[in-house]
Amino acid sequence: MMKTISSIILSACLVISSFAQDPVDIGSRLELFVDDYLIDEMSGDAKMILHHPTPQKVAIVHDELWEGNSSNYHSVFKDGDRYRLYYMADNYTIIDGKLTMSHPLYYCYAESNDGIHWRKPELGLIEFNGSKKNNIMWANYQTDWEVPPGRAVIITINYDGDDLKYQWYIGKPGDTSKPIAAATSNTLNTGPLNQSTNFWVQITTNTGVHINSDTSIITVATPSVTPAHEDLDSTANKDTQGLNGNSIGPIFLNAVDAGHSAVFKDTNPEVPPDALYKGVRVSGDFEGLRVFKSADGIHWTTMTHKKIISENEMKIFEPSVKSIYFDSQNLAFWDSTSDLYRLYFRSWPDDRRNIMTMTSSDFINWVNPVRLKYPGARPDHLYTSQIKPYYRAPHILIGFPTRFINHGWTDSTRALPELLERRQRAGPHVDTENEGSERHYSSAITEAVFMSSRDGQTFKRWDEAFLRPGIERKDSWAYGNQYIAWQLVETKSSFEGAPNELSLYATEGYWTGTSNQLRRYTIRIDGFVSINAPLSGGGLVTKPLIFDGDEMVINFSSSAAGGVQVEIQDDSGKPIEGFTLSDSSPVFGDSINRKVSWKGSSNLAKLAGQPVRLRFLCKDADLYSFRFRPSP
Repeated sequence: MMKTISSIILSACLVISSFAQDPVDIGSRLELFVDDYLIDEMSGDAKMILHHPTPQKVAIVHDELWEGNSSNYHSVFKDGDRYRLYYMADNYTIIDGKLTMSHPLYYCYAESNDGIHWRKPELGLIEFNGSKKNNIMWANYQTDWEVPPGRAVIITINYDGDDLKYQWYIGKPGDTSKPIAAATSNTLNTGPLNQSTNFWVQITTNTGVHINSDTSIITVATPSVTPAHEDLDSTANKDTQGLNGNSIGPIFLNAVDAGHSAVFKDTNPEVPPDALYKGVRVSGDFEGLRVFKSADGIHWTTMTHKKIISENEMKIFEPSVKSIYFDSQNLAFWDSTSDLYRLYFRSWPDDRRNIMTMTSSDFINWVNPVRLKYPGARPDHLYTSQIKPYYRAPHILIGFPTRFINHGWTDSTRALPELLERRQRAGPHVDTENEGSERHYSSAITEAVFMSSRDGQTFKRWDEAFLRPGIERKDSWAYGNQYIAWQLVETKSSFEGAPNELSLYATEGYWTGTSNQLRRYTIRIDGFVSINAPLSGGGLVTKPLIFDGDEMVINFSSSAAGGVQVEIQDDSGKPIEGFTLSDSSPVFGDSINRKVSWKGSSNLAKLAGQPVRLRFLCKDADLYSFRFRPSP
């Protein structure tokens, strides 16, 4: 527990808890002040403050015919000399408040040499409007179909395993009261249909385990309606000539949604070459997750034809969960600290959108589902998690969840930009002049917050926004904006000679027009949270630490009049001779990697391996991180 004391000049500021504290072995790893894990006492006017990214130019515009105004769920990472960007391509039109998709969901790919200027390569994989000259990487499978009377449908399920047995049924999964005679293969031809029907299949493995599929809902339209359907995936091989030219299909029962996806490069040292890149995708019924692998990040194969988790399974572990409808960016990654894969996905316990997590050793079998905890944080709706180990300190997980806020229709709502478009999204049945009326497409707002964790389950989440909607302007202050892309990348600073900075990317322009865009933002390396103090001074004392190395460096920023000093104490809080505050050479400037010295010497070799405390004194300065290291 962090303790506050009134003044750094009082001897009380050096009083250490009477009970013994086990030292924290930090070795030579980087430590950030994103939480109070290492802090025992704070003094004077020191406080932890949250910093905010600086907006830069728009990185990419989603203005292709297969993209659109609701493109989202971006994944970005640096891969050698290339930056990769993956994203959902989606577009909505709005008529009388009803949102209608202009085209099926796609998942697209872009790349960059610098993380600033992006291009959309022609992948030649998926056909759109008769051409494969596009950057579409994935497209939807369709599980449900609308057909005219008398039309047959071919339904196929693919599943891994040997000596599998199949039995098809009419009804909902688990209802075996209406088996279909002789329907015992992985493909079903329904025969001519004259009424809407649900189909599902039960798979029996060679060990006798029964596995129930999703439902395929075949709706028979009224005779006056003859719907036209697109081929939603070039791999679906739609057969419109079977059954005397009167059938549709095949459609795939274990379908996959293209858009709600996340992609990463696997850092597991034992990852096989054909699974170097991995992806998490939502099943076609939005009630489960599927996983995929790739050798090159472009061409993908499924890792298993079954869902790795499902809504029904999660409700067994979390009975209070209202829904685990996976319409979000559910993501996973290799955690080198725990030597496990971590999965984060959307849940909806207690009438509030939230996040759950699980772990796996092989990316296919997942265990230990738990709900994330945020001690002391307000109970917000959270859409995405955007969690990943921080690349410079992988024992710390950082996340940028999207926070959903809905004040309803108020005077302030009506004063926000693009009122006409907002009212169109509300539709004719919502009284936008009535105080408190709401519809989340129109009156809701999204923004990003910041959180961090050392165990993957309990997070320090800041109530204040990390990325606000910003100055009122076109394409701002709407639901769907400020969704931060998953993962951070280092990019070159715009200042000549300055160190690299972190780039993150966030959506804007959601719902309006025929396109939206992704804007780049920058923040200093390690610069999420700092220990800040005014010129009058303030500081902190750490818990007992054990370190490796023979010198110390800090990431800090100060005024010319201010600076940072460091004192090293023994584990009881007594200053060590030669490393007292009066011995510490004041450090002033602005650097992500400044060496600290005492009476002109930076050598700490004689203190390595023994418990010590660090006392930092800041004046008109921000302290972001520190580490011990071997001298170059």
